[in-house]
Order: sequence, then structure tokens, then C-alpha cells
Amino acid sequence: MRSKILALILACLMMAAGAGTQYCRADAVDDANSVISGIVMFKMQECGAANTDEWIEKDLVPNAGVTAETYAYALAKEGGHDLTGYAAALSRYLAENEVRAATTRLKYALCLTVADRDNPYITDTVNEAVGAQGIMSLVYGLHLYNNGYESAIYPPEKIISDILELRHDDGGWSVIGEYSDVDVTAMVVQALAGSITDTTAGDTDEAVELLSRKQNADGGYSGFGAANAESTAQVLIALSSLGIDAAEDERFIKNGNTIFDGLAAYRLPDGTYAHIAGGESNATATMQVFAAMEAYVTMKAGEGPYYVLGEVTGTGNMTDNMVPGTGGTADGGSKDTVAGTDGTLVPVTGDSIGDDKDSVPVTGNNTLPGSIDSPPAEQAAAVNYKPVAYAVIAGLFALACALLFIFKKRNYKNFIFAAVIALLAVLVVYKTDIRSKESYYSGTGTAEAEIVGTVTFTIRCDSIVGEASEFIPTDGVILGKTEYGIVEGESVYDLLIGAVRENEIHLENKKTSVGAHGAYYISGINHIYEYEYGELSGWMYYVNGEAPSVGCGDYILHDGDDVAWLYTREIGRDIGQQ
Repeated sequence: MRSKILALILACLMMAAGAGTQYCRADAVDDANSVISGIVMFKMQECGAANTDEWIEKDLVPNAGVTAETYAYALAKEGGHDLTGYAAALSRYLAENEVRAATTRLKYALCLTVADRDNPYITDTVNEAVGAQGIMSLVYGLHLYNNGYESAIYPPEKIISDILELRHDDGGWSVIGEYSDVDVTAMVVQALAGSITDTTAGDTDEAVELLSRKQNADGGYSGFGAANAESTAQVLIALSSLGIDAAEDERFIKNGNTIFDGLAAYRLPDGTYAHIAGGESNATATMQVFAAMEAYVTMKAGEGPYYVLGEVTGTGNMTDNMVPGTGGTADGGSKDTVAGTDGTLVPVTGDSIGDDKDSVPVTGNNTLPGSIDSPPAEQAAAVNYKPVAYAVIAGLFALACALLFIFKKRNYKNFIFAAVIALLAVLVVYKTDIRSKESYYSGTGTAEAEIVGTVTFTIRCDSIVGEASEFIPTDGVILGKTEYGIVEGESVYDLLIGAVRENEIHLENKKTSVGAHGAYYISGINHIYEYEYGELSGWMYYVNGEAPSVGCGDYILHDGDDVAWLYTREIGRDIGQQ
């Protein structure tokens, strides 16, 4: 009898334990620390280190400027680690290598703050690079301001206002296009979290709600058409920076799954992470998850926004004055590319996405582009024939009025009708750009300006070599590397237009309403079009090996730039520096 009672009690206890595992979530901080430990153990084994200090010395120091930045910053945020050797190595790397991309320079400057706050590279970069490469250069500029570094020529108020101006109607941000992107929105929020103002609370709240809506049923996130670890990690950093507990906030629990559940799908037995579920170990995914877990752990410890390090003497760090927004967020105001914290690039196809086509195809025969939205250099070419056309229209209008008078059709409505027709004719002439094929392709008629530098330029489609098309060269080279002179204020778009004219290469472009001033979007070159080789395919431009986060019409060239237009099947993942 006693044994039966004991058995019954044991069964009840087991049932209670089972019920507990069904409804009680494991402590998220312990989960995060477990992930951090697993990645650290893997990295130590990889370089033969016995402890974290040896890992820094054997791996992060020799790889400063290459692959060490995400880990070094995360360890600095965690605290208790000597990173002076890493900072010195990064400083040497920057002295020995020319880094031209503005966003990349800003990332390096931010990483120098972990142990070398007085390095002149930081202040020089802040004064020269903030806002120079689109949304991501604004984001990293704001990170540096939040750590006490203020640009002498780009004040924080302008950084924030420019970021907010780039916000889409759905509440988020993107590098390119009309619709918000998870990664870029999350990275913008990360920056705004450290610079709180009453006027930006609504924008931050809307961004948080957008991130909530975009969460997948398994708790993770998708970016560029595929669920992946990096997008999920960026959202976790953003929420943690705002003080939002992603493991507890109901807005970020879908079907009972949190962001931590979403990330678990990418974890491998060795402690590293895959980019996509079921994939192989991926260095970028692993380091971004590492950063995300550090962001969560330090948030739970009360450390504040992830990208603000310790106490700052400058005016940028306003975390002491954080006021929760209406949605539970903090007040505050994203392939370059969508840039991860490791400095890798995930650019986006083309410049922007739009439906209004303002030009007809430029062909190697006799079709000319429309000039309604063409830049000044294009419009200047046809001014010589327009005075004559205006004079002819005026003469015809006078003749029409005379005939109406002679034939006694003197009703004022007839004269108004003739005037309207004449006005329409004037508008047609004003909006057109008529030139011969030779004049158009040679650039004859374009106002001459002083050459201020030279750049190199190429057009390639290596990613689709072998496809059955008469327009794809066997070596993938549509235009080999060519040197061009540039004038003051010349953009990548201007350079492209000039190059295709000179070489009689087909081009099809669109003028969109994206952004404050619109953007030029290249949909086809050499009769090779966007989406022709997959839903993520299209044309991208690179400057000095990186995909800028601004439209080609907004990127102003500098002497020595190397520009390439490349065709991609997978929004840049299948191409790199060429």
C-alpha cells in the first residue's frame, strides 16, 4: 500500500514537472550567456587559445581591420577585457591601408573607441565621413556622436533630421527602394536609441511596431527574401538598445516563439551559426549573433544602448534622459548596402524601385532617352535648335490669328484655342532633346566644364556568363575598365550616361519618386534586365569595391574613384569586388 502511495506521489510530481516545462520559458539571460560561451569556446579552439585574453591576442589583434571588429566591440561592451593591443593593431592597419568608403571608415572609428578614444583617426573621420555615403554613414555618424564625437560640419540635429527624412511611410528605413527593410530599420533604431529627443518618440515607436509586424511565426526575421540569422540578430540588438526585453514583450512573441527561438534554428552543434536554417557555419552570422546576445545581456544588466560605451564626456550620450515612448520604446529618432556590425556588405539591387519610367531605352541604333528628368548635362545638348522652334511656333500662331480674322472667325474662343495649341507646342519643344545619333553618342553639344579628376569605369555581367543570350559576352565584360575625366559635381549616373553614349551601349533607366528628391534607377544595360535571371537579379554599382547606400544620381565622384556596374542574381551576394 505504501509503495502504491509513493508511486502515485512520484507520478504527480513528474506530471507537474512536465506541465512546468510546457508553460515556463527558460531564463533568456542564461540562454544568451550560453550562446556567448559557445561561440567564445569555438573561437578559442580555432586559434589555440586557453582563455579570452589569449583569444584577443591570437585572433583579434592579428585580424584587426579584417574580421575582428564585431567581437572586439562586443567584448568592450561586456567590459573587463584589455583591448589596447587590438586598438593599436587597428590603428596600424588604418595607417597602412587606404579606406575610402565613408561608412567603413566610421565603423573603424567606432571600434577604435574601445581602447583608444583620443586617436585622431576618429575625429578626422567624423569630420569627413558623416553623411557622405547615405543612410548608413548617418547611422554610424550618430553612433559616434552618442559616444561623444561631434562633427564640426555635420551637427547631430542634422544627422537625426536627415535620418528621419529618409523614413518610409510604413515606419521604417531601407538603403534603396520604397519599402522598409528589417536590417536597415533595426540599425537605424540602434543609433536613435542612444540619442533621445522628445520629437522623435513617435518615429521610434512606429519603427518598433514595424519590426513587430515583420516578425516571422517562428520568432525570427527575413531579409532580402529569405529568413536568416543576421536579420534576426539586428532586431535583437535594436530592441535591447531601447530597453525592450525581446523574451518577454508580447509584441515580439509569435505563436509562442521569441526572437531567441528564431535564432535557435541557426545554431550548429559546434556553437557557431548558419546564415540560413540547415546551412553551414557562417562567420558573419556567428559574429552578429554574438553581438546580439551581448546586447541583450548588457541591457539586462542596465548598461544602456549597445552602441554607447561607458561614460561619455561629450554631449552625444543622452541615455540618462531616456523617456519611454508610447509603445514601450525609448524616445529617439538604414549588401554599402545593408551593413552588418562586422563591416560586411549586403548590397541591394540597383538604386531604387519605382514604376514611373521617364525615359525610353538608349540603344546602339537610333533611340534616345527622354530628357524630362535628365540632369543638366543632358539638357544642355539641345538648346541650339529651340529658339528656332519657338520662333516657328510664334509665327504659326500669328498666322492662325490672321486667318481667323480674315475668314471672320473672330469669336474670342477661337483665339484662345489657338493660343492653347501654341502653348502646348512650346512645352513640347521645351521638354524634348532632339539630336542626331552622332551628336548624342559623341556627347557633342554638352557644355564643357573643367576636368577636376579622373576615374576608372567598367560594366560587367560575370554572374550570368553561360546563359543563352546574344547580349551576354563570353567573358562577362560589357565595357572594359576605362579611364574618364570628371567635372565638379559629376555623379555615378552622369558617368554611366556618358560612357554608354560614347560606346553605344543600350541603357534603360527610370526616374522614381523615392526619397526627398527622387532617384535614378537602372533597370537594363546591354539588353540585360532586372529580374531576368531571378527575382533578386538586377544591376548594382560599386565605388572602390563597395556598394554605396545612396542612389547613383546622388553619389558624387572624386578623383581616383573606381566605379563598376555589375549584374547580380542575388542582390549582391553572388558578386564582390571585381
